[in-house]
Amino acid sequence: MTVSFLDPRTPIVEAEHSFERLPLRSIPSSPTIGLLANGFPDSAQFLNAVAQQISTRIDGVVFERVTKVSPPTPLTESQLSLLTTNCDAVIAAYGH
Repeated sequence: MTVSFLDPRTPIVEAEHSFERLPLRSIPSSPTIGLLANGFPDSAQFLNAVAQQISTRIDGVVFERVTKVSPPTPLTESQLSLLTTNCDAVIAAYGH
């Protein structure tokens, strides 16, 4: 009896085309960073701790905080607009 071993992993496929890296925007001296909590209980508290650490390293940083109603709920139009128009960067986090 012959024993055959099957590799359950999907085969590696080479990308048909490469992706170019987008140029980074310059960061202003007083950046605005969006903090997006996903709605789990500890996510906002975690982002508050992150903001505290960032503010000790970047003078003049401003934070825009957004908390989703619940993890599966999408952002509202006003939340999305706030993050995309006012923020130089956004940090998203989840908690449990």
